[in-house]
Order: sequence, then structure tokens, then C-alpha cells
Amino acid sequence: NAMIAGCAHNGLGEESLKVFQQMQHASVKPNNVTFVSILHASAGLGVPEEGKRIHAYIIESRLELDVFVRNALVDMYVRCGRIEQARQVFEKMPEQTVISWTSMIVGYTRNVNGEEALKLFWQMHWDCAEPDSVTFISVLK
Repeated sequence: NAMIAGCAHNGLGEESLKVFQQMQHASVKPNNVTFVSILHASAGLGVPEEGKRIHAYIIESRLELDVFVRNALVDMYVRCGRIEQARQVFEKMPEQTVISWTSMIVGYTRNVNGEEALKLFWQMHWDCAEPDSVTFISVLK
């Protein structure tokens, strides 16, 4: 996990994916930390196909309900330009965090859909979620 996270957070996404593959070949079971890191690496590479493969593995591993994994999935799909898939994951979350909301708002602003970003911001407000400074900056774009 440390190797995957270290590579992913230092912009070495391909190396992170290689270590993840080695982990699988060694029959080491990934956990939520592994998936958060490898999704970050996949998002950094902008490879939605790899992210979808990892998403399937997450479901198979029964970690799809973990809030950190779900937030990482939303972020990965947003950063890969797959806003529809991000929204599907977001909508299926039992409870959204400020990170979930902000990731979706960022996704809509990046995809030049300010109207949907504003709708989501107001929905966040109505759901009593407390926006942070990143949320405000994102919605102002």
C-alpha cells in the first residue's frame, strides 16, 4: 500500500499500477487504502478504462460501500471526464460527504456545465451538507 500510494501521490501513476499488478499476482488482497491510492493513480493518468476495471474489482472485493473508496471513484471518473459515471456512483452513495459534493461540482464546472454545478450546490445546501472553501471556489467558476 505504501508503494502504491507513494507512486500515485508523486505523479508516478504507471509505476503505481505496476505495483498494484504485482500485488495481485502475489495474491495480496487489496483494501480500501489500496483502492483509494490506485484510483488516484488511474485518475492522474486519465485512463478511464483502467479505472472501470478497478471499479469492477472494488465491487468484487465488496468494498464499494466504503465512503473513501466511493469518493475516490467519483474523483477518478470526474478527472477522466466521465461525469455520467461519476454521478451514478455519487447517487448510489448512502451518504455524501463534502468531498463527494465538491468532486461532483468540480466535475460539472470542468465540463462547462455551470448550471448543473449550481443545482448540485443548492441541493447540497438543502441536504444540510456544509460546503468548504474548495466547494465555494468551484461553484464560483
